[in-house]
Amino acid sequence: MKKKLTKVYVGGTFDLFHEGHVRLLRRAKKIADIVIVALNTDAFVLHYKGKLPVMSLAERMAVVKACRYVDIVDVNEGGADSKPCILRNMPDFILHGDDWKGDALLRQLSISTQFLKTHRIRMVYVRYTKRISTTALKERLKKQLL
Repeated sequence: MKKKLTKVYVGGTFDLFHEGHVRLLRRAKKIADIVIVALNTDAFVLHYKGKLPVMSLAERMAVVKACRYVDIVDVNEGGADSKPCILRNMPDFILHGDDWKGDALLRQLSISTQFLKTHRIRMVYVRYTKRISTTALKERLKKQLL
């Protein structure tokens, strides 16, 4: 009998791909056979953060697809409602950094504990890499360009 492959869903913008992203995706690959990255659209990032990402969706897709820990790259066309993208991929796990936990993350994804239970999806939180972020990289660039 063939073993069922486990899938983990990781959603985000992944702008200015950096070491923190790599660490997150490496951890994802350790917990599941298939790593699915769901990228936020440029329009959603503009709406949610008030500014466009530095890299376009097409650029972010190309970079994330090139990461050896990633098996599938999808686009979260639902914006604030991640349910369609999650259901399309039917992961066993949703993985996120522990900088967002519990109800706040579930609300941001527009899902509930009942949704997770119904679809047999487990939330997994991993340690957030504090010393690096897209925001920190942007600040470094500003300082170097001045």
